[in-house]
This record gives sequence, C-alpha cells and structure tokens, in this order.
Amino acid sequence: MTTSYDTDFAAWAAEQAGLLRAGLVDKIDFRNLAEEIEDMGKSEQRALESRLQVLICHLLKWKFQPERRGNSWKATIKEQRSRVSDLFDESPSLRGKINQDAFFAKVWKYGVTSAVKETDLEESVFPESPVWSIVDVLNNDFLPD
Repeated sequence: MTTSYDTDFAAWAAEQAGLLRAGLVDKIDFRNLAEEIEDMGKSEQRALESRLQVLICHLLKWKFQPERRGNSWKATIKEQRSRVSDLFDESPSLRGKINQDAFFAKVWKYGVTSAVKETDLEESVFPESPVWSIVDVLNNDFLPD
C-alpha cells in the first residue's frame, strides 16, 4: 500500500516510518522524506527565533517601561530562557546560530517589532541594533536597568 504525500500527509509519514523500520528502502519516497527532514531542522530554528523574539521583547519592555514591570514579565523572561535552553539540549547545533551576528540582528529586529506592538511606544525609542550580548539575553541573572 502506498499513500500519496500530497493526499494524506499523516498516513504517508506513518507509512514512511514503517518502511524505514522494516528496512524496505526500495519503497521509500526519498524526495519527499528528505524535504520533510530538512523542514524539521528549519522548524527548530524558527522555534529558537520565536523564543528569542519573545525574550528580547520582554527585556525591552522591562528596560523601557519600568513603571509596568511585574512578575508576569519576569516569568515570561525566565520561561523563554528555559525554553531556549531546552532547545539547545535537544539540538546543540542551534548554539552556533546565536553567535552569528546576522541571526542575532534578525531576532533583535523581531523583538523590537513585538515591543513596539505591545507597548505602543514609538519604534525610535528602542535601539535599532542589539545593546546586549546574546550571553546577557540568555543569562538567568540579567535584567536591564
């Protein structure tokens, strides 16, 4: 039985897993399987970007709206740091991404965009480029003044 990748993805994925486990490599849909495996790696990177975006957003809100600081912001900062750490444990190669200037600049920009939306402050209030290192952003003891 061969399930089409385009017709029923869930059934196709289960079937491909079964074929791999059974060692029936001559029946595997290699083209689509390779694409899905590649997408899984991209998904992990997007998860890291998303976590860092939320983390940076909340650090910016903490810095630029001190009158609104509260336990919920602290909790979000702590949770995002923990989730990033979990991602690194599951996919250690992602650690290399955070040290790339272009990657950090991209997630910084996303964080600023989120902070603008969540605070109603003008974009010009926030630094255009990172003012903290990635080490600071991920440091459990760091909260900007």
